[in-house]
Amino acid sequence: MWQKTQSSGDTQLRTTLENMHYKACTPADLAFLCSCITSSAPGRLSVQQKQFRNVSVITVHKDEINHLGSIRFAKETGQSLTHFFSEDSVSVKADTKRRQAYKRSEVKVTSISDAIQELLWNQPHSANTKIIPGKLSICLEMPVIIHHNAATELCITKGQEGVIHGWQSSIGSCNQRVLDVLFVKLLNPPQTIKLDGLEENVVPLTPPSVGTVCFLPDD
Repeated sequence: MWQKTQSSGDTQLRTTLENMHYKACTPADLAFLCSCITSSAPGRLSVQQKQFRNVSVITVHKDEINHLGSIRFAKETGQSLTHFFSEDSVSVKADTKRRQAYKRSEVKVTSISDAIQELLWNQPHSANTKIIPGKLSICLEMPVIIHHNAATELCITKGQEGVIHGWQSSIGSCNQRVLDVLFVKLLNPPQTIKLDGLEENVVPLTPPSVGTVCFLPDD
């Protein structure tokens, strides 16, 4: 998805990435990378320019950037963010390795209290081993990236960009709003997608059920 176009810059990027993979970058590769650095100098591209306002950014700080970007996008488009929350339960599968590694006394629980549930929803993504947000804040037309190859034949592939077209939701066991289906309008997909009852290039995404280990503030 990142390398589907064929400009001269794309060719240089592919060559540079290949050389980086083999630890064999050339002076031309380094010069090309330096030319891509954001700069406020005249004639240079800068991330402050309008064309980069909502582009995808590859960064280790994605969670905070997404958080601030969501607030900014909603404000600029005159919308309010809609918050959706996870539906959590305690796994019956014992985490033997982790208990042996920490060798600490533990409190066994069979259900999640309201207080702990609030902690889980408000914890940063990095507080669980799968880096899954407990709360998702979105609004219409917000830019998104599909993160999994859910249906490659429908262009629902990792790296495919799109915007939020709509959603269907329900009420969870803790009276929280739960996202059932997210409808995403694909941007420039490799082929046109048309599903019955949906607009062209609009596809449905459904939430998966994922097991994870969470770290609470009291350890």
